[in-house]
Amino acid sequence: MKFDLKRVFIAGKGKPLLIYMEWGGLAPVLDLAKDLSDKYWVIAPIMPGFLPEDGIIHYNDALYLHFVENISDTLRIDQ
Repeated sequence: MKFDLKRVFIAGKGKPLLIYMEWGGLAPVLDLAKDLSDKYWVIAPIMPGFLPEDGIIHYNDALYLHFVENISDTLRIDQ
């Protein structure tokens, strides 16, 4: 799955900090992401399979690794 900027909360400036959601979706991490954006460039993506338009996703490590690599490439994060 290709990373799409519509799938992400981005805020702040500074060193990049990726926050990954769990089964509860993005909503539980938004307050944390907003608080951390005072000191960091916070990137909180909605992972594959959590949006209705994703359809059925066959989860595996390679899928998530590819998704995270696309985030890094798209946003030019190298650390």
